[in-house]
Amino acid sequence: MNPYLLTLTFLTVMSLFTSSEMVSFVASSHSLKMHDHYAQTLLAAEKARAERELELFRASNPDPLPCTPSEPGDHEPTDQIPSLDYDPERPPNNSRINFYLVLHGTLHKDLPPESTPYKMAARLMRILYGSAPFYYAGAEREILDKLLEKKSESEGFYSPDQLSSIAMDHPKLQHLFYAMLKGSDGYPPLLDFITYDEEGSREMQKINLMFASEEVVRAAIDHPHLAERLLAMRNQTWTAISEQSEGQNRTYFKTNLTEEFKKNLDSLGLNFENYKWLFDLSLGKKGTILFKTDPKTGLTHRQKII
Repeated sequence: MNPYLLTLTFLTVMSLFTSSEMVSFVASSHSLKMHDHYAQTLLAAEKARAERELELFRASNPDPLPCTPSEPGDHEPTDQIPSLDYDPERPPNNSRINFYLVLHGTLHKDLPPESTPYKMAARLMRILYGSAPFYYAGAEREILDKLLEKKSESEGFYSPDQLSSIAMDHPKLQHLFYAMLKGSDGYPPLLDFITYDEEGSREMQKINLMFASEEVVRAAIDHPHLAERLLAMRNQTWTAISEQSEGQNRTYFKTNLTEEFKKNLDSLGLNFENYKWLFDLSLGKKGTILFKTDPKTGLTHRQKII
């Protein structure tokens, strides 16, 4: 056969085959496009139907659906009143004067000079027992000096009750110290106003203003006008706590108390940078002593719970 005719025949056959494939491909592509368009149309129709059903449901149910319970880890509702986590019967240990600091503590360099642990302890004894029949002038310093002289005996103590084991080396002073510690002639026990805790954090070396007794607050500072203002400021804070509303947490009350504290110091010409080392203005940590007051006698009983 003529080569020219053979080549022409081959090209004609291939052309017919390729045209057939192209027709098939175009038809297939058209079919896919039609399928996609159909699927999208169905999806839009389903979405529109669901929206219509929701509109009808809302129209027939004006009240909102109840919320499902929060899962653990979800954010708490903002309208809840935060727990302040304190117990008046378990005041922080640092709401009392720490005799460990009197005997073994190191002083912060900016602490007001009239508010060293030794001077606070001496003032506390005079405030509590200055008019007691068993007290005599200067007895508190004799007791404190003897405790300092024998402070090695107090190493390892974990409770203020153990201070009674240190001998005063004088019968009259021994009797007076014991009467102070345990309370006598209607005067309260010194043990209700003191603690014995190793230094710990800086906050624990301060006096917790919110829970300290009036006697401890007055003993902490040698400034009667400041003491009155701090007690009034503290009472106002407790009133605010009793009326606590949403969003008012421990930080909120500490911040407000700190601002008021600064204002009172400024008005008396006193430096906040000194007194901030004296008072803890937080609600503190629950203490290790439970104080229970007998409603019949009015007497307070101490009980170590931790």
